[in-house]
Amino acid sequence: LGATTTRVSLTSFAATSSVVSELTYDSSQIDAAIAGLSAGGWTYLSGGLNAGLSTLAPAKVRAGAPHIMMVLTDGVQTINGNDNDAIAAAALVKASGALLFAVGFGGADQDTLDAMASSPSSTFAIKTRDLAALQAYFTTGSRFCDLVSNQPPSAPLNAPYPLATSPS
Repeated sequence: LGATTTRVSLTSFAATSSVVSELTYDSSQIDAAIAGLSAGGWTYLSGGLNAGLSTLAPAKVRAGAPHIMMVLTDGVQTINGNDNDAIAAAALVKASGALLFAVGFGGADQDTLDAMASSPSSTFAIKTRDLAALQAYFTTGSRFCDLVSNQPPSAPLNAPYPLATSPS
């Protein structure tokens, strides 16, 4: 993280969606924002994607910097629409020029993640059986950081273990 390198924002989506932290390189601000999150039982994916897109507005980003969004969910859209609304919101994110990683675990739907993700979905959509498997994925050789560089990915992600394709 840094003023001239990577900046991160955080958006929450449950019964409502909101930007919890605007783009920043202050890791303590991001850590505090994450620590303040709580699961609410609802999943408003389209609202989260739309709120996240607001953090990538031209006045808020550095010119020439790649725009990358990761949506992390443990379920399907359960409020203010359905997964088709989430897919439509994801299309707006991608139309803005942002790369979109769709990351899910547990009850997330693989087909929805694939439809939301940038192409190819074999690279930009990731689903694991549970949060522990997802944490293991990101700490044991995932190419996520390589993929968010200016260079296009050379090959699909290869997880160090089988990824779940349906809820367990």
